[in-house]
Amino acid sequence: MTNPRQRRKNRSASYKAVSHSRFAKTKLKKTPPIRGPKVLQDNWDPKKTVKQNYAALGLALGLTPYASGGIEKDKELIPSSVASTSQQTLDELPTTPASLPAGYGRIIRD
Repeated sequence: MTNPRQRRKNRSASYKAVSHSRFAKTKLKKTPPIRGPKVLQDNWDPKKTVKQNYAALGLALGLTPYASGGIEKDKELIPSSVASTSQQTLDELPTTPASLPAGYGRIIRD
């Protein structure tokens, strides 16, 4: 149940929810401009992350020597040999235990 004060507030004409004008709504959606050197502004790609943009420019994201949370893998750097092995059928892959390194096994799923 609602409180009587809240009921009165909803019925009165003086209380209205905040509504933005069309100009204010578009201004809220706009991304802020890049503030920095001209080289950074020219080469900035809004579809990439900050880390990816800095890496493309050859800059370090921070002063820490290690990356927390892991490192992103670039899609462009995936070798074509990995893609070609995933397309091979089960018959083409080696099945003899001698071809597998020690400590590794082959898992066959349905």
